[in-house]
Amino acid sequence: MDTAGQHVEATDKAGSLFAAQLAIVGLVLVTALYAPRENSDRAFRLLDWMKSS
Repeated sequence: MDTAGQHVEATDKAGSLFAAQLAIVGLVLVTALYAPRENSDRAFRLLDWMKSS
């Protein structure tokens, strides 16, 4: 068995998932701060929902 290769593959997947989550949170934050009022309100509600989950 190639456990070292499996470990690297799992680490790559975890890193990719973390990067995607970070990008989504960053996008929501930028929307909350710099978008028009209606979109900003929606983004702040989404942040509250994400925080409570």
